[in-house]
Amino acid sequence: MVVSVTLRPSAARLRWVQRLDRSQVPPAPAASVTVPVEFLVNTDTICYEPTANGGRHYLLDFHVSAFAPDGKLATRLDKTFEATVTTADYERLRQHGLPLQTSVDLLAGHYELRLIIRDGRTGLLGAWNSRLCLTKQQRNNDFKGLSACH
Repeated sequence: MVVSVTLRPSAARLRWVQRLDRSQVPPAPAASVTVPVEFLVNTDTICYEPTANGGRHYLLDFHVSAFAPDGKLATRLDKTFEATVTTADYERLRQHGLPLQTSVDLLAGHYELRLIIRDGRTGLLGAWNSRLCLTKQQRNNDFKGLSACH
């Protein structure tokens, strides 16, 4: 799953860029499956601290939460991204976005995913919600794959 992030002072949103790809999560006999999550942050919408060599220092917090249909928290992951990029790297990131990757482990079922990015310098947020279905095949208890619920 890839989402694009634009941080704004109010009503900030993340935009769905690519559908979930079943090839990202191979069938597994385990009781849970690892769901890959990738944030693609628009660097024009986040603040930075200039560095002495002309680079930029970024500080971002990103959060992934999955809620069960009854509203209970199924899993949560919080990470901080802090990095200094050179001028050359910044130009590449400005054109393609800043990718942040993580994953969460979930059991088969229906979930409401909530992805949040917070700019550590300004406190501005970008948030995105989506439904996620993880299904199992009945015969061998393997995961069939991921799909976005409607």
